[in-house]
Amino acid sequence: MLALMGIFTFVMWLCTLKMNATISLLFFLLMSTFCLLAGGVENDTVDKAAGWVGMATAATAYWLGAAELINDVIGGGHDTIPLGRFQSNRYMFSGAIHVPGRTQSEGQRQALKGTKMKHLRRSSATYGKGEYPAEEEMLPE
Repeated sequence: MLALMGIFTFVMWLCTLKMNATISLLFFLLMSTFCLLAGGVENDTVDKAAGWVGMATAATAYWLGAAELINDVIGGGHDTIPLGRFQSNRYMFSGAIHVPGRTQSEGQRQALKGTKMKHLRRSSATYGKGEYPAEEEMLPE
């Protein structure tokens, strides 16, 4: 079962190569931990090595979680704490759920239609520069 988790984590690690280097390191260490734990069933030395790699995995996970939270809350989506970038990655994932400057989909507009929340507005590159829309440009109630 641990070997299967190692294989699954390997596939997930390949997917993280489009993201930042820290999350890629996290999945690589997790894959290594699973593989070492699978090999450590018969060998105590490999099992102890798996424990040390597992602790490095946990430390990386704590670092990633704290850095993502600090970058999102304090940095406003910018890298206050660097997470590492791959130079060869042309299609970098933004790392945020809602990126200012992107328009909302029709489904999002329909879901927000009729709400009493006046502070919700359509996103555009103009609004991201501190210019706010007129009242008639707000989402309809």
